[in-house]
Amino acid sequence: MIIKSKWITADKPGEHSGRIYPEAVLDKAVEEYMKKVNSNKAVGEFRTTFSHTINLDTVSHKITDIWKEDKDYYAYSEVLATPQGKLLLEFDKRGIDYKLTPRMMGCYEKDSNIMKDVSIIALDIIERKK
Repeated sequence: MIIKSKWITADKPGEHSGRIYPEAVLDKAVEEYMKKVNSNKAVGEFRTTFSHTINLDTVSHKITDIWKEDKDYYAYSEVLATPQGKLLLEFDKRGIDYKLTPRMMGCYEKDSNIMKDVSIIALDIIERKK
């Protein structure tokens, strides 16, 4: 199964964190992350964590493409035949809503919630809260 999902909007406070990721900062991070995508090393977990490493026990999908439309960033991900991938397929079958969410590390501008430099660790999948 292939999933298409918007995962972030540039220059807008994040839904939960309130962090603002400028478009130029995201473009640079995506350009770097695409190296992982293009070498089939961009996998995500069916949960999100604050870790800067991927836990192979919870990998559910791999990212196959990322693109931008205006200030919105999208990705295609392919669900893998892992235990968490199978759980994700069951969520989909049962109509449970989910979304991609970015796991990134970076630096803020001084005394601000604006990110000045980030790197993408993973695009994870979480349940979408209504």
